[in-house]
Amino acid sequence: MKEAIIMSFASKEIRGLFKIILFGIVGLVLVYLFLQLLPLILLVGAASWLGYKIIKAVRARASKKNAFINNVNNEDYSSVERKEAYPNAQIIDVDYEEVK
Repeated sequence: MKEAIIMSFASKEIRGLFKIILFGIVGLVLVYLFLQLLPLILLVGAASWLGYKIIKAVRARASKKNAFINNVNNEDYSSVERKEAYPNAQIIDVDYEEVK
């Protein structure tokens, strides 16, 4: 009878020890894979970040260029709009002297 009790404890200890060894091996394999893939992950991350910054800079430059063109176009029409707003306004001629 004592042998049966000892065997049941021994089998439970072996199962527990087997689980610990299995989790340890799986953990070591995962750490190894992570360390092998870490340079690739960093490279892809850096390339993505750099691409994002370049696209953002190009869009900002294009936006500034379009804003300048729109501003120039608006100034060209502003004098026409003023003349149309005051059709009966008098034109004042100013004499000036050129400074040498």
